[in-house]
Amino acid sequence: MIELDGTPNKSKLGANAMSSTEFQYDVFLSHSGADKDVVREIANRLKSDGVRVWFDEWEIRPGDSIRAKIEDGLEHSRVLVL
Repeated sequence: MIELDGTPNKSKLGANAMSSTEFQYDVFLSHSGADKDVVREIANRLKSDGVRVWFDEWEIRPGDSIRAKIEDGLEHSRVLVL
């Protein structure tokens, strides 16, 4: 549960809740291939504004398991944007 000021309410989230400082990324950007150019612009703008962005082009390298990298990115991101 998130309070109106954007802070997590740990009493409602339970003992396993992560605070926002425990996330490696602020946002995970999910997109289709057709939207790649627009999402790249968004990712660059967010990054320039100091947001920690998970964007596939920056995180997945040749030989990586795409599924594992995506799962890891989702697990370590505070917010998912579709």
